[in-house]
Amino acid sequence: MDSEIRNTINKLLWGDPGSGEIVFVNRTHSGLTLERVLASEVTDTAKDYFKVGVGVNAKYIPYHRVVEIRYHGDLLWKSRRWKIP
Repeated sequence: MDSEIRNTINKLLWGDPGSGEIVFVNRTHSGLTLERVLASEVTDTAKDYFKVGVGVNAKYIPYHRVVEIRYHGDLLWKSRRWKIP
């Protein structure tokens, strides 16, 4: 599953990253929240995570936290793990 997410993100990066959006679960002290990032903000895709930003402000998001991936608003991939409408 993780490689499917990574492949989908890489396709966005190689194509039109400004039109891709990744929704993921962020764990905070107050609980779980959903965050969205543009594919153009992704700076690296590794085996187990993708990275947003650079330096000390970079975020490392594990693929298992990805809820959905969209391109021009169309759903490309949706998690079966997270039951979020």
